[in-house]
Amino acid sequence: MAGEGRSHEAGSLGVGAGCDLGLLFVRRHEERMTEERALLGFIIRYLIKEQNKELKLRVSMASHFPYLGGNGTK
Repeated sequence: MAGEGRSHEAGSLGVGAGCDLGLLFVRRHEERMTEERALLGFIIRYLIKEQNKELKLRVSMASHFPYLGGNGTK
């Protein structure tokens, strides 16, 4: 029958193989989450670094050009 081959193939994996596949899936998921966390950490550090550069530039500009400081004086 048409479905016979499929059930035979699925049945031939056995319970142990199914557990192994489940563990592999969980392990790969954990690895992917670790990779994503590492990438997000890298992005966050980069953004903080760029934000600090911008802040330093603003402070520098405000000290050299007080009228750009935004305190209302012109």
